[in-house]
Amino acid sequence: SRFTEYNSVRIPDKEHSLFRLVEPLIYETPTNEVGGLLRTAGFETDFASIPWWATGFFIPCDRRWNKAAILHDYIWREARGAADVLYGNYIFYEAMRVGGSSITISFIFWLGVTY
Repeated sequence: SRFTEYNSVRIPDKEHSLFRLVEPLIYETPTNEVGGLLRTAGFETDFASIPWWATGFFIPCDRRWNKAAILHDYIWREARGAADVLYGNYIFYEAMRVGGSSITISFIFWLGVTY
């Protein structure tokens, strides 16, 4: 699996709390199930929704997981049922690993979105 396009986001102003995708973000899997998932700019995300008490350990907008977080937000918004949500959580873990996060950090984030 891999990200095939670099993404950039617009930082929110004082009136908005979400980040906006400026360029396309494309994630491909070996079976291409999610390939081309997110093609349009303009998608809004909060990156990783981390509880306030955990922000000392995990920076919400860390570049190692921001693409995975955008992808996860998109999958969750488009989910049609429990199977889509679980698959989205798996893709989130996989995309974090592809983005360079350690197994430990990726697993902690996967636990956070799954339970």
